[in-house]
Amino acid sequence: MVLWNSVTDFKLPIRFQIPRGYCEYGKNNQFNLIHLNIDNKEFLDWFQNLEKQLVQKEPLDSRVSLEKSTIHVKYVEDFTQIFDEKNTFLFDAPFNDCFLDCLVEIDKVYGPMKDTGSYGITCKLFQVRVIPNCMFTVDSTFE
Repeated sequence: MVLWNSVTDFKLPIRFQIPRGYCEYGKNNQFNLIHLNIDNKEFLDWFQNLEKQLVQKEPLDSRVSLEKSTIHVKYVEDFTQIFDEKNTFLFDAPFNDCFLDCLVEIDKVYGPMKDTGSYGITCKLFQVRVIPNCMFTVDSTFE
């Protein structure tokens, strides 16, 4: 598996693993987008640079928000493969309040968009490992 920081050839399609991200709200059903919070500024800067090198036109509709430390990736039915934390294949997953290990694929540059005139890339989820957020505390008074 190719990690994001070892990608040097920016020829499409590109497939690589991104850092683990937290998905608070799950999949946006209207656009099939997943917003991942990724606490890795080096990766987010690298990804924005990748977008600029691939698109080379303005205005750029970036998949990354540096202010929010998020990246938007597209879930594609019959393409995205989903696994649980034990690597068991799943047919579907809620994605909300989970950590996600993602292998993504960038396969095309689009634009200009009819309504905004913007350009961008299509960043699809190829494989996703869903790790539930099991944050709980033990109450010592409970017996």
